[in-house]
Order: sequence, then structure tokens, then C-alpha cells
Amino acid sequence: MSHPSHFEPLAASISLIPRDCIFAGLGTRRSVHAESSGIKVAARFMIFALLCLLTAGAAAQNPPMTGDPYRPRGNPKSPDGEHEWAVRTTDPVHYELVHVPDGEVMLTVASYYPQANSSNIRYAKAYGVFWNKDGSVVALDELNRRRAGRLYFIILSGGTVRKIRSESILPLPSYADEGRVVVDPGWVSETKIRVRQALETKSGEFVSKFFTIDFAIPDDLKVQPAG
Repeated sequence: MSHPSHFEPLAASISLIPRDCIFAGLGTRRSVHAESSGIKVAARFMIFALLCLLTAGAAAQNPPMTGDPYRPRGNPKSPDGEHEWAVRTTDPVHYELVHVPDGEVMLTVASYYPQANSSNIRYAKAYGVFWNKDGSVVALDELNRRRAGRLYFIILSGGTVRKIRSESILPLPSYADEGRVVVDPGWVSETKIRVRQALETKSGEFVSKFFTIDFAIPDDLKVQPAG
């Protein structure tokens, strides 16, 4: 029986990295193919792939592993600049999705801690916003504070918006006492996002499971286990 390579977990992670990120560090494809040493090519590939992976992970990690855990993550503005999220600190604390050209509020989402005080406002401002490439789907990811907070997916189509709570896509397993779904590390293609389901089992064990959610057909989402 063959034994798995030590690089298999790394390879699985690298497979999630957009090629543009990797080749931006390596140079042009032509220069890569012109490299005389295959070992050098492989080494450079691994180094820049790791840098891309670490950069993506640092941007989406919830809660952040380093630095200020209350810093916002992602980008509140859509790729085309048409829509933007804002935190409203009046009671109740909430998030608004605004259509930038006319200022219309398209969607209001309540904060997990809605009472307007300094602690809850600080929490709300630590949210993460992750748009897919064409701005048709956005993940609103509240700070994961001991499995508190929520992850929402909002689908934008033809001037309408549809909100989906992550729990309706990935329900809490029967063996878990509590859990939370977070973005980790984010969009891996134009329609697929990878998430982590952080669980505390009824026996007190902490478990993390990874999944990809495919929004290619919004009315028929596809969920697959991920490495």
C-alpha cells in the first residue's frame, strides 16, 4: 500500500489558489517554461503559492490569528462599485447593503448583538465582507467570538437581493452542542466559496470541518466536503 506524500495537504491548499496570484509572483508563463532547472521552477512555485495562500488566509481568517482581532476583513464595496456595506450604530445595531449610485438601502441585516453600546458596536465593525468576482454573491461574515455571530450569503440578481443564513445550508450536526460557519479562506472560483464549520461536540471536543458551497445555480446550491 502506498503512503501519502507529505506534500498532499499542501497541494490540496494550493489547488484553491487562483493561478493569477501564483503566476504574478513567478513572472510570465513564458519565463516559467524557459526556466532551465525543473527543481528551481518547482521551488519557486511552492514559495509563491505559499505566500498567496498565507495572504488569502490572513485576509479571511475568522477570528484573525494575528494583529487586531477586531479589524474588518474583506472589502465592503462590490467589484463594480455599485454596492457597498455599511455598519449602522444606532439602536439596533445593523448592517446595510446600499446601492451606491442613488443611496437606496437594498437590505438590512441585524447584528448578532443589536443593543447599541461600545462593546457591541466594536463587534459589529469587525465584520467581514467577501464578494465573488462578478459581484453577484456576497458573504457577510460576523466576527466568530466563541462561535457567536452569523454568516449570511446574499445573492444579487436583476435588482433584487436574497439573504440566506449559513445554518440553512450547513445545519448543526446532531453530535454537536454548538457551532458556527465562517468564511475560510474565501472564494476559490467565481461561484464557489470555501467555509469552515467550527463545532463544539456534546463531549466537549472542538472540531472544524471544511466545505465548498457552489452558487452556480442559486436555487440549487451544491455543498461538497473540502480539504
